[in-house]
Formats: sequence, C-alpha cells, structure tokens
Amino acid sequence: MAVDEEELVRLGLPVQAAGGAQGGDRVVEDEALMGPVRRQSGYDASTFDLLERAEYLARTLGREAEAADFLFIRLMGAYTSIEKGRGQLARRMHELGQVSPDPAVRRYGRQAWGLHQWDVGNIGEAYRSFTEEDVTAAGGTVAPDEETPLRRDGSIPGEGPGWRAVMTALHGDVDAALAFVDTWDTPGDPYAASVWVYYTTMIASMAGDPAAARRAGERWVATGLARLRAQIDHYIRQSWCWARALTGEDPAGGAAEAEALLVANLLQPPQWGIAYHYALIAEM
Repeated sequence: MAVDEEELVRLGLPVQAAGGAQGGDRVVEDEALMGPVRRQSGYDASTFDLLERAEYLARTLGREAEAADFLFIRLMGAYTSIEKGRGQLARRMHELGQVSPDPAVRRYGRQAWGLHQWDVGNIGEAYRSFTEEDVTAAGGTVAPDEETPLRRDGSIPGEGPGWRAVMTALHGDVDAALAFVDTWDTPGDPYAASVWVYYTTMIASMAGDPAAARRAGERWVATGLARLRAQIDHYIRQSWCWARALTGEDPAGGAAEAEALLVANLLQPPQWGIAYHYALIAEM
C-alpha cells in the first residue's frame, strides 16, 4: 500500500518511511515506527499521539501485526488513564482480534473485550473473555505469535493473567484467584514479588479480607520491595493502609495516609482506581 506523504507530514512522521520495505528502507521504517516508542519510559497520555501515528504508519505499510501492537498499547493507556474513548478502542481491538490469524492479536482482542466488560460492570462476560483460550489446530497446537520488534524486546505492556485473577475473584472464586497469583511468585525475583503483593492485596481487599491483605503487605515491607519504585507502589500502599486500618491499627491515620496517596497519584491526571480506593478509604 502506498504511503500518503502529505499524511505523513501532517502526522509528523518521517517521509523517508514511504520508501518501501527492502534493504535500508526497512531499517528506516523500523526506526520511524519503533525508535520514538522505544525511547519512551511508559505509555500514558503524553504518548497517545505518538502511538496513534505509529499505528497509522504500520498499517499503511502493511505491517498489521505491528499496527495491532500499537493499538493495544494505546488501549492500555486509555484504560489506565480512564480516557473517555476507551470503549471505542476496546471494540476496535476486539473486532480486529476476531478476524486476525495472529494468536497475539486474538489475545489482545479478548483482553480488550474483558477490560471493556469489567469497565461497564459485566463481570460474567469479562471473566469469560479473560479465561478463553485459543482453539488448538488439528495437530493439537496453537500457531506461534507473529514476531514483531515490540514483542521481541518485551515492550508490550499487559496484565492479562492479573486481570484474569481479579475476574476469577469477582466471579466468586477467591481461593482460585489467589492460587493463580501464587504461580507467579518466582523465588528471588523482587519484581515478581511486587506483582504478587499488588494482586494479592487487591483481590483480598475486593473480598473483604484485610488479614490476607495485611500478610501480603507485611511481606512487601519486610523485603524492602518499595526500593524498586514500581508504578504499582502507591496502589500497594493504599491497600496496605486499608488492611492495617481494618485490623485495628490506627484507622484514622491509615485513612489519612491512603487519601494522601490517592490525591498525589490518581487525580492529576486521572488514573484507574479512583472510585475503588475512595471506597476503601470510606471503609477505614
């Protein structure tokens, strides 16, 4: 497909990327698509325009797998920042996944639909979306994902297993959800431990089990996981405040600390979890 050079200029993309997909031109395309995205430390509102431009260019160049990668990253940012148009992005990704031969894109589609259904309160459909697996081929295997630069270097964000665990809990099986989270607790891996604490405290708070949330939070404190300065830290801290407050340790102080964390991290710009964490504060 020919690239419209005027459209590239309008979008702020290198016109050289129109040169085709052979030899040095392919390198130019890769840098046009991947270079700016790789240089970003995260995917938030500041990168949305960049991601949309990258998706446009990838699709125009016929690189559908990479276009789907950019759309999925854009979708993740929309849900993290509770953007108004997130439902439309989820539907686009869902529809793309339904017709794609690429297993990765089909997963993106299911996860997008699960996020949308969770967002609108349809827990049963969200659970089905997050737990559905690819149908195996005649030989009993699923075709491998198409390889793309973003998939190869681990730049695709995603929390599919975590969302599946949360939906399993909200669908009524808290023990199965926590057991599923336990499978990620890789010995000696502090980042895996942080993710374990994050989802364990979240599920425990949703289930009204402050003792379980407190045990997970105590591990986070005892092993010094705050030193990692992960983006999920403030969520863990808010759940830790809730757990301590509901097990009798300074409820007023816990509520004040949690509200300070919420105001500092979730309001400007708006981030996922505002209503939920205000509800936890109210419980304190």
